[in-house]
Amino acid sequence: MRLIIAGILALAAGGAFAEEPTALKLNSTLNWSGPESDGRVFTYQGTSATLVLNWSEGAEWVDSVTFMIERPGQAPLAFDIAAGLQGYGQIGVYAMGEARKPVLVVGAFSGGAHCCEQIYLLDLSDPVAVQVDGGAYDGGTVSPVDADGDGSFEIVVPDPRFHYTFDCYACGGPPSAVFALIDGALADASANPTYRQLFVEDFNRYSEGCGASAEWNAGPCAGLLGAAARLGIYEGVRAMLDEGMANNKNIVSGWEEFRFCIDEDCATLQSFTDLGEAIDYALRQWGYLPAK
Repeated sequence: MRLIIAGILALAAGGAFAEEPTALKLNSTLNWSGPESDGRVFTYQGTSATLVLNWSEGAEWVDSVTFMIERPGQAPLAFDIAAGLQGYGQIGVYAMGEARKPVLVVGAFSGGAHCCEQIYLLDLSDPVAVQVDGGAYDGGTVSPVDADGDGSFEIVVPDPRFHYTFDCYACGGPPSAVFALIDGALADASANPTYRQLFVEDFNRYSEGCGASAEWNAGPCAGLLGAAARLGIYEGVRAMLDEGMANNKNIVSGWEEFRFCIDEDCATLQSFTDLGEAIDYALRQWGYLPAK
């Protein structure tokens, strides 16, 4: 760790990145990318974050990104995030948690068609600097949003458990998943009624692909029922859809059966051929509905 810190300090002091440090604004994200980001310094009210790209042997791609955080009166902190390609990611400061404290959010993209942006969070007001694993999310930059308008920002992403479960990735209809900073950890807060409007929007969006038109699609039907569960109207909506979903007679899906892992290594599977049964099982396993 001492060698890492010394190396980063030397890089920053030696002018490997010629531009002046970039000042971060509260509740906004900046993207960084490519070799020109190596050694770049970002600042926020006395805190500085230096970014270093760690290249693969032969310097063909970026293996990982090191962030070195310095705060007044505190020991420096360095940590790595796995990366890929030529280096791409994000950095920002957001008011998060019930106290709306400034939280540094950093991330790096691994590369690939759908995966993954790994993010970490660091409460800048906490004297004990501990980075919080914010998870790995599909696609590129993951920027916090104020999902309920209370001034505290959350991570809002499509619920990744729906991907590939009921149909292909592009054919899916995952409802929103909300992660909030609670007691120093990022926790799933999707069931909190304060985020109800998100699920109203999901419900309206997925209705078109499940029952509101001639074609019924497995992905949107799953998302519609997931949103209905969050809104507390699952049983009524399910009753309306049951006739259309009976024996999958109206359902378009690329899967002939729907499979779920029973154990951690997925050695045992639970399989369904009926979409309605599969959705009900998933929503109860995933906490959308009470377990039977």
